[in-house]
Amino acid sequence: MKSFLVKSLIIGLAVINFSPLSSWGLLQGRVDSAHGDEKSQFISGLYKLYDPFYTGPLLAPSAHTVPHGYCNSQSYFFWKRTYGSYSRSWNKQRTRSSLQYQYLTIFQYGLTEFMDLDVIAQCFRNRNQDKYHFGYGDTNVAAGFQLLEGIIGTALPSCVLQISMNFPSGKYRHLDENNLGVDSTGAGAYGVGASLNFQKDFNTLFRKDIDPSKYHPFRFRWNFAYTINSRTHVKGVNAYGGARGTRGTVKVGNNFTSIFAWEFSFNKHWVLATDWQYTASAPSKFSGNTGGTPVGGPGNQNWSVAPALEFNLNEKFGALAGAWFSLTGRNSDAFVTGIFSFTWLF
Repeated sequence: MKSFLVKSLIIGLAVINFSPLSSWGLLQGRVDSAHGDEKSQFISGLYKLYDPFYTGPLLAPSAHTVPHGYCNSQSYFFWKRTYGSYSRSWNKQRTRSSLQYQYLTIFQYGLTEFMDLDVIAQCFRNRNQDKYHFGYGDTNVAAGFQLLEGIIGTALPSCVLQISMNFPSGKYRHLDENNLGVDSTGAGAYGVGASLNFQKDFNTLFRKDIDPSKYHPFRFRWNFAYTINSRTHVKGVNAYGGARGTRGTVKVGNNFTSIFAWEFSFNKHWVLATDWQYTASAPSKFSGNTGGTPVGGPGNQNWSVAPALEFNLNEKFGALAGAWFSLTGRNSDAFVTGIFSFTWLF
């Protein structure tokens, strides 16, 4: 039972760290670019009403780059409890709970009117039974390119193409076999990812006879992301299993993620948001000496949802808080996560 818990936690932590989510799925902090003032004036003139501030939902990335010459910083605080797993036949099984605290910060800079650069740094504090560990995670660098700028009153959405690179700066091998996997904070693999992020704003389907008492603009986002991961050399107990005598190479499985999200404004400052996420990862295959213990993992899938509430002080500062939890899956974790985030454009 102990070995099963160790392997489940290690694989779970590895999936978190090399998934598109940690790579660039959480790139929030986007704001309407140079067209933001134009849009606000257009909305006010057309409806004589407000143009809401948006922070962005918890998971789905924005379809706008950061304006040229501006910086944006967004911090996330995660509290995750893994309380079970989904079997190969999609059945949920209860296991001993493990806890993970994740601290993630995104720095973004607008290089041009249509391109920005993003850097993600993260660290973890893992707990399993009476074992604890604090460590730095993998680092990600991404570039966003504005392909489309949505036009109000038409079906044309905004769209950003994002290219990312994951650097294996977290710990993933030479783990302590008595630590129940808590000292695993990275995937050990380089990952090259591409994402298409779409976004469209609606104002009650653009009717000009809007009732001011029922005016609640809303926005949709839809994201498609794919990450190709490299091989990684492992020794001893590692993020993919193993034992003291393990030595070989793991071909880390590639990842696909799709997120559909919507935001519904109560007024100019308060917004309700919800993300619906699907993830799929290919098997991670090992070649070499296993040391007598399985290494690698099967392909997996997971469906999850993340409702949240946003408060936006103005167009440059906002905060959001919510929960993120699994709905079903295959060879993946059953989890519940609390999230708090704030963003600042300067």
